[in-house]
Amino acid sequence: MSSSESTLSKPEDADQETPPEKKEGTSRTPGKESSTILDNKLDTYEQIDPAISILIAERSPLHLPKFKEMFADFRLKNLTITGNGYKAITYGRENKYGLIFVGQPLSNVDGINTIEALRADGLNTDTPIIFSWEGVEKTLLQRASSIGATGFLQKPIEEVHFRRLFEIVLNKYIVSFDDERERAHEAMKPMVQATEFAKNIRLQGDYEAAETAFKKGLVELFCGLAEVYLSGGNPSYANRVLAQAERIDPNARTRFDVREETFIERGRNYIEKKWHDGAKVEFEAALSLNENSIPALIGLGEACQLMGKSEEANEIYERILQAKVMPEDRPLFSQFGTLALRNKNFEVASTAFDKAISYFPQDAINYYNKSLIYVLQKQWDKVIPLLKKALSIKPGFEEASSMLQKAQKWNNQSSVKA
Repeated sequence: MSSSESTLSKPEDADQETPPEKKEGTSRTPGKESSTILDNKLDTYEQIDPAISILIAERSPLHLPKFKEMFADFRLKNLTITGNGYKAITYGRENKYGLIFVGQPLSNVDGINTIEALRADGLNTDTPIIFSWEGVEKTLLQRASSIGATGFLQKPIEEVHFRRLFEIVLNKYIVSFDDERERAHEAMKPMVQATEFAKNIRLQGDYEAAETAFKKGLVELFCGLAEVYLSGGNPSYANRVLAQAERIDPNARTRFDVREETFIERGRNYIEKKWHDGAKVEFEAALSLNENSIPALIGLGEACQLMGKSEEANEIYERILQAKVMPEDRPLFSQFGTLALRNKNFEVASTAFDKAISYFPQDAINYYNKSLIYVLQKQWDKVIPLLKKALSIKPGFEEASSMLQKAQKWNNQSSVKA
């Protein structure tokens, strides 16, 4: 019996074993084809492979069911579970895993010594290991960190922390059943509306118009399904259903491309809900339709920044500076500059604010925002002119006035010291 079959079918005693199956390797998600345009544009992010092999060393009858529940929701079934530290070490020496969870305590060998043994030799000396513990004993965490734990998960386990840690450690995103349901619901709304309209026309006896409306509903169905696949990280599947839509309406793919705004809107909504991983997926999907979309690039950069991926965010911000700016994109450069400033990328922030100033020279906030770059760098001689310019445009600008007084004071103190 395979590990994936036995682990999720029914609750088990924590000390029961789910032995691993030895495998030559794991396969990628099916449908990944390099011949499609969408595939090539989506190579910059990656969904967690559902076939990833995971070792779980956990014996708590209280917490193990929660582990299983979350793995089931994330559709990760290739699990090897044991509550025995010695067996976890044995499994780790004989099988290569993509991720390992080690709990405290375990039977025979405790969690700390299990991690130490897994790091000492075998096939998983460099595999990410997450140490899960109960309580607030800092020395235990320090010990786990010193012997090679990659991350930490406190019990009782909360899904938001579990998911966040999982994605950070593997640098990939998870799509759960709930995520798919939400995306499917949103994507299918136009199809439902078109179908209801077609039914009403048919009842009125206008069969030709009803046929046209039903065809539109089918196209919306295929486009909605393509949207779900694209958000779920399966661009080749999206291309296949769009090909079916084109058999009904040759312009279906062109119509689908305008859904860029839908992905961006959903990404912004996810950022507001603080689901940054989901936002990243949506902005990447928008960029698969328009790789130069400045709103999508700004959203993607913000999502990466909020996820703690500063270097990746800066790379995206550099892309924005190289992208063609449409008239409707111009108001976004003030926001873009602020994001770069928060990421302490002063050069990019300065360029962004310069563009904002060139587009809207009579907007005082742009001069004030740019002054903040030099405030952080304590370059008061550059701060003061920008604040004065902001106040000349908007005399009642309280933040600029207050900052100007402080900057002049600090500038005088620096001159005296010099």
